[in-house]
Amino acid sequence: MKNLGLLLSGLFSVSTMFHGVALAEPSKATSAASKAGWSKKMRDLEVTLQELLIDVSSDQRFNSPKNQKRIDRNA
Repeated sequence: MKNLGLLLSGLFSVSTMFHGVALAEPSKATSAASKAGWSKKMRDLEVTLQELLIDVSSDQRFNSPKNQKRIDRNA
C-alpha cells in the first residue's frame, strides 16, 4: 500500500507538470526535430508508467526478484 501511495503521488506530480507544460505558449523557434524528440520521450514515459502501475498494484509482482532490475530501471 505504501508503494501505491508513492506511485499515486508521483503520477499526480507528473500530471501536474504536463498540465503546466500544455498550457505554456510554445516557442515559434521550436524545430521539428525537438518536437519529435519530445514525442518519443512522452511515449517512453507512458510505457514506464504503465509498467510501474502494474508492478506496484501487486505485492507479489513488486517483490518478485525477476522484476527487480526493471523496477529499479523505471524508478
